[in-house]
Formats: sequence, C-alpha cells, structure tokens
Amino acid sequence: MALDDREPYVVATVEDDSGKERTVNLGPADEVVGLVNEGDDIEVWAVRLPVFGRDVYHALMLNANGHTQRIHQIRDPEVRAALRQRVRERWQQQNAPGEQFRQYQ
Repeated sequence: MALDDREPYVVATVEDDSGKERTVNLGPADEVVGLVNEGDDIEVWAVRLPVFGRDVYHALMLNANGHTQRIHQIRDPEVRAALRQRVRERWQQQNAPGEQFRQYQ
C-alpha cells in the first residue's frame, strides 16, 4: 500500500490471541519484504491508531521466522514526533496515573 508519493507499506490482516482479525501496518516495504511471507506465524508489538477513520495497528517490533526486527514506521522526523506525541497521549488516557511511558524512537 502506498499513499500519494510516499513509500509503500506492507499491510496485513492478522488474527490476534482472541481470534479477532486485525489490520496491521507491518511497516515500510523495504524493511519487511523478505522478513515475512503470507501465511507465516508472526508476533507483532503494535500501537493502535486510526487511519482514514479505521483502527489500524502499526507495528513497532516484528518477530517472524525466528528474527525480530524493530520497525521504523515513519522516517520523517517531524511526522515521527507528531506520531510519538499522539501515542503518548493515547497511552496516558488508557493507563493509570503514575505509570511511566516507554518512549520508542
């Protein structure tokens, strides 16, 4: 999937531990291609953020075929900072006061 003239991303429908299907942005194609193939069992650490009004999970870490890789979803520093701030705000809304937020850079 590519948006406008931006780099292409790999998006997959995966089944979570409860059996529910989720849409997951696995990351930029140049980071993910060759790491994962259709039908592979994968483990994804992701954050949920809406895209075009639909909940999409964006991978932060991907474990596939015994290889774990950190995913750099947004490479533009300005956009990355805005995404990081949005993730921080959502985390603070969903968690008890006083807990620390782990920053991903």
